[in-house]
Amino acid sequence: MRTRARGYAALVVGLVLAAGLAGVLGLEPFDLGDSESNQAAGRQKRPSVRSTSGSLDRLIADFGERLSGHSPYREPRGRDAARLGRAFRAARAGRLNRAAALAAPIGYGVVRYFDVDSRRRLVLLVERRPVRRGWGLYVHSPTSESRLIVEVAHPGSDIKSERVGSAVFRLADAADLLVAGALRYAGDEDSADVAHNDRSVFDA
Repeated sequence: MRTRARGYAALVVGLVLAAGLAGVLGLEPFDLGDSESNQAAGRQKRPSVRSTSGSLDRLIADFGERLSGHSPYREPRGRDAARLGRAFRAARAGRLNRAAALAAPIGYGVVRYFDVDSRRRLVLLVERRPVRRGWGLYVHSPTSESRLIVEVAHPGSDIKSERVGSAVFRLADAADLLVAGALRYAGDEDSADVAHNDRSVFDA
């Protein structure tokens, strides 16, 4: 998603220390349902786009705090990373139904999210429960006029970096927020470290 975001500047938020993914994410503010059952249903009917509201700062903080050494990470196979990248680009273009259709077969859903702190209407791309891939959480602000992308490459590994990233996204009125979905040392040979793995979804 990073390399295809032409014309956008990237800000990598990183603090090399230690701290805190939710379990559908596993995020309770919205339940997108089970990943496998939704994939099966997606072959029969169009995936829905959910709507909800809440504090994005709190959502991202919970996301990071729930990461642990047992959080799963599966390196993207075949065209999966490219598919999720296409879903996010569709969401940025306002084609939410298209984004949901692309995301459903790989266990992701699209959510319209009203952030009560910034009063912004956002679009989230999130993994359904139970988390099996650990590819992260992606946020787009349709009303932003900024070229800024905020990347949190090491949530739960670099101390509080997910909170810093969320705050920068809000205060700078940035266009996008990308948050990795597993600890940097998860997966085989640290494959979850999106800052150093060019096969991750961040580079799709």
